[in-house]
Amino acid sequence: METNTTSFFCLLLLISATVTAFLDIDELRNIKYGIDILNKPVLLSTQGIDKQLSETIDVTSKHGQIYRCIIPSQMEAEKQKEEEEKIAMEAGVPELLKPMESGPCLFKTRDWWSYEFCYGKHVRQFHMEDGRIVGNVIMLGYYESEFDWKNETNMEIKSRNKNRLNRYHSQQYINGSKCDLTGKARRTEVRFLCEEGTGDYIARLDEPETCTYVMTIHTTKICHHPYLKLPSQQKPVSITCNPAVTDQVYQDYLKE
Repeated sequence: METNTTSFFCLLLLISATVTAFLDIDELRNIKYGIDILNKPVLLSTQGIDKQLSETIDVTSKHGQIYRCIIPSQMEAEKQKEEEEKIAMEAGVPELLKPMESGPCLFKTRDWWSYEFCYGKHVRQFHMEDGRIVGNVIMLGYYESEFDWKNETNMEIKSRNKNRLNRYHSQQYINGSKCDLTGKARRTEVRFLCEEGTGDYIARLDEPETCTYVMTIHTTKICHHPYLKLPSQQKPVSITCNPAVTDQVYQDYLKE
């Protein structure tokens, strides 16, 4: 059966004297646990698990029954995660996004206007009817540069990504069509944000200043990069508990 995290913490406090394995306090605070009580007994006199893969804790019910609970180790998952981040860090953000260069341009329609983003090339705006461009095409900028993570200080990076839910990589697209209101060329900052489990798409386009735009693109391609990954959301860890019995009781169980 399943029990919530709070109940499990209370259980740990009540039976702390029976702990047979070291539990990391930070792990208990940050990981959600679910307990599954099984009917199959295990021998009280043996551990029978790989210490590198699991940890054990013996708990006692109010009826005096001892249960041996196996807690999967998070070390392997963390090791794999660190390896993925290391590879992403060494490759660099531009290399992670490079597949977009040979992929199709991205489109988004909002009210009257449609927007097109072609990675490393341009951003443009136009009106479409029956699947065809009608009227003038307004260039919102041509690729000029992008944020260089390797040449920025840690302080600048922290300042840039102080909002953990809004970490982004940016490119500058300049020298677009002349703006009638300002007399200057239009320009666009394109921001790439991590979104896991989806393809690449234009999430929104804002105009914070006249003829100056911010296009936000969501992509999975940068989610392994340590500077751009989303805040960690720990998955529930399944703890299995079996009745721990004496040799005689265990032999009787096998005969049934």
